[in-house]
Formats: sequence, structure tokens, C-alpha cells
Amino acid sequence: MNRRKSMCLLFGLIIFVSVYNHLDHLVDTFYYLKNEFCFEGDEIFPTEFPPKSTQKTNTTRVLLYTNFFNDKYWPYFQNSYHFNPKCGCNFTKFELVHDRTTFLECDIIIFHGRNMPCVKTLTKLHKQRRPQQLWAYFILENPTYDDYVKPVEKFFNMSISYRLDSDVYYPYRRHFPRKQPVISTEMINYAKGKTKQVAWLVSSCGRMRDQLAHKLINYGIKVEVHGKCAKQFKYQFNCASKQCDRELGDFKFYLAAENTLCNDYITEKYWERGINNNAIPIVFGGSNYSNPNLVIPGSFIDAMSLNSVKDLAEYIKEVDNDDDKFNSYFEWKKYWGFEHPNGCDHFYQQLCERMHTRRDRTLSSYINHDECKAKTIFFKSWINR
Repeated sequence: MNRRKSMCLLFGLIIFVSVYNHLDHLVDTFYYLKNEFCFEGDEIFPTEFPPKSTQKTNTTRVLLYTNFFNDKYWPYFQNSYHFNPKCGCNFTKFELVHDRTTFLECDIIIFHGRNMPCVKTLTKLHKQRRPQQLWAYFILENPTYDDYVKPVEKFFNMSISYRLDSDVYYPYRRHFPRKQPVISTEMINYAKGKTKQVAWLVSSCGRMRDQLAHKLINYGIKVEVHGKCAKQFKYQFNCASKQCDRELGDFKFYLAAENTLCNDYITEKYWERGINNNAIPIVFGGSNYSNPNLVIPGSFIDAMSLNSVKDLAEYIKEVDNDDDKFNSYFEWKKYWGFEHPNGCDHFYQQLCERMHTRRDRTLSSYINHDECKAKTIFFKSWINR
């Protein structure tokens, strides 16, 4: 009897730990599938909108209808009034607005997928919208966190996301080839002053990337972890700021491991944690990292391009012990930058082109769980080699 009771307690503990580690995802899934947690108290219904102004204007007005998570003023969007003819689209200027009472006067309405109003609210808005008004579905999350698309896709005629096949491509960061290489007589040693191996900031536990980190540690790589999951790993480090930029500067590598292996899904882990801190990103995701439209060529180590985790560990040690090889991962700075060479604002340029083409398609054509599963199957065979 005691043995049976012990087994039940152990089984219960395993279930509790599993549920706890995936709690965030379960809450998100519940929200999307039920479609009940809406911001009804914050809605503005069509009957409250003043009539559309008859005054003509050369400005294209873009309304950010929802919040971006808890932010009314989206951190990813800024007003852009300048236009360079070399950018290839004929418009005067765009204006971003946040006042939802201007709904009828706006040419483009952008909704954040994670702050989507209820379907009944969208239905009311849809009845009031002007025929030429574009509705854009904006999302930076991967498909496994966006089950809410299906009930609302009928309202939208354009998508804005990190996916290359979006109507408007909006990655976490953009990079461009320089018109002329930056040539310097000064030789910079990017390894100088870096005394640590691999850093990893992680707050969402129980995912595939945990296995990669544990295996790297077993093969002699010192992966130091910070965040909610740090106690599950052998090595930890502390940092004073939320971004940990000062502390990350001590590391030669950053484990840029995505939470899900989906096409084109490359987040701030690669850009802000690795590239910004002159640490070589060890990328782990479902993207085609050989595509220069997604990442900077020669700036990273693609984990699953190596034959096994053991080979990856040996290669990290090799680069760690060879300053010339380490510095070769920063040759890209001569040829790539983060400003458009013609001074174009790529986001507004794409919006302008989209307004002229008026090409409609369903959102579910690019938000597809199956494409995330294929890379997951490959990972399961790779991690056990």
C-alpha cells in the first residue's frame, strides 16, 4: 500500500512539474481557444465614432487600434514623414495615430494579434469600415502562440509579421549590405577582455533548447544561465539590468535558442543579446540561416548544421581558443549595416506598395503549425546522435 501511495505521489509530482513548466503556454492556449478574454472595458464601438472628415489630406493615416501587450504607444513603430524617391513608391507621408475615435478617417488599421478585440467587436467595426480601408494583422509571435487567427482572419486583408512571406515583412531587426565596405587600418580584437564562454538568458523552461544546453555542458562547454530557469543548470550568472548588456559583454558566445522551431522565426536573442554585445550567436531555430535576408552572413554558428552536439561543443572550444577564428565572425561589420543605403524606411515603403497593389489573402496561409513540426522531428534525431 505504501509503495502504491509513493508511486501516486511521484506521478502527481511529475505532472505538477510538467504543468508548471508549461503554464505560460497553457494560459495562452486557453485564451486563444476560448476567445473569452477580451478587452471589452477598453473597447470603442462604432456608434461612438464621429463622422469622417471631408477635408482632403495628402497624409496616409495609420491607426494602431490595439495596445501592444501593455503599451498604448507601440515600441516598434515610429512616425516617418520623410521620403526618398529612390525608395520606389510614390507617397507624401504617413502618420501614426492611437486615437480610436479617428477610425473612420484612417486608411490602415493595425491590430496586434495578442491584444485582439472580441469577434463581436470586430464585426461591429467591420460594418463601419470604408471599402478601401486596409486592416492589418500584426504578430511577432510564432504560430504555436497564435491559435487566435482562425476566428478573425476573415476581417483582415494584410499581414505584418517576421515571416518573409508576409504582406509587410517586419522582422525583429533589419540589416542591409553597405554600398561600400568599411575599411579600417586598425585591427580590432573582439575577443579582448572576454573571459567567459557561453551566456544564456532564459525564462521559459521545459523546452527543446534545455536539452541542447544540458548536453553542451556535459561536453565541457560552460553555459552560464540567467533567468527563471537558471537553477535547473550547473552554471548561473547574475546581472544588474533587465537586458544584462554589461554582463553579456564578458562572454564570447550567446546561446540564441528560440522557444519553437518555426520558419523565419529569429528573435531578439540573435540581434540584441548576441550581435549587440559582440558575442557570436549560437543559433538554434527552424529558420534557414543561410538566407541573407534573415540573418547577417558569417555572424553566427548554426547549432544544427553540425553533425551532433558533441561536434558543436568541439567547434565552440576551437573558436574560443583561436582569436583569429573568433574575429572572423565579425568580418561582416565591413559589409553589412543596419541603415538602408538609400535612407529608406523599409516598413513604410512596403505599406505604400501594399496600398497600391490591394492584394488580399487569408492569414492562415502563412500561420501554419505543420512547418514548425518538421524541424522539431529533425531536432529529435539530431540531439541523440
